[in-house]
Amino acid sequence: MDKISSLDVSNHNSDQQSEPLERVELPWFKDPNVKVSIWAIIKDSIGKDISKLSVPVYFNDPTSLLQKCAQSMEYNFILDKAIKIDEGNKTKSAIKRLAYVSIYSISQLTICERNCTKPFNPLLGETYEYVNDDLEFLSEQVSHHPPVTANFC
Repeated sequence: MDKISSLDVSNHNSDQQSEPLERVELPWFKDPNVKVSIWAIIKDSIGKDISKLSVPVYFNDPTSLLQKCAQSMEYNFILDKAIKIDEGNKTKSAIKRLAYVSIYSISQLTICERNCTKPFNPLLGETYEYVNDDLEFLSEQVSHHPPVTANFC
């Protein structure tokens, strides 16, 4: 489990036109045993203009902001369950729908719980695509200043 990320390059042939390389697994979260001295960073920043202060890269999440947008669709099946509730008893079905929508809303907090570090800012034109059996999600960074991301689901 010490793999950070890997690319499938086993079938790569430089003589032939090949498919783009794809990531076969996501990067692991940061090792909790690695300690970072925040005091050392603050000490080195004394007297500097705070607007010019750059945060070290190890404070960033190993994923892009576009991937974080796609992670919000991880529990989308809960909303599908809310839609499929039988309307035999209108009062009970409305309460069940409200419960499912509430559960979905709370499930969005798992993104914060799993990782509270800042994701990398996407480059202009960078895209991220998430596809599973029930969902296709595409996001693209369309503007840098101000930062604007377009999502299609």
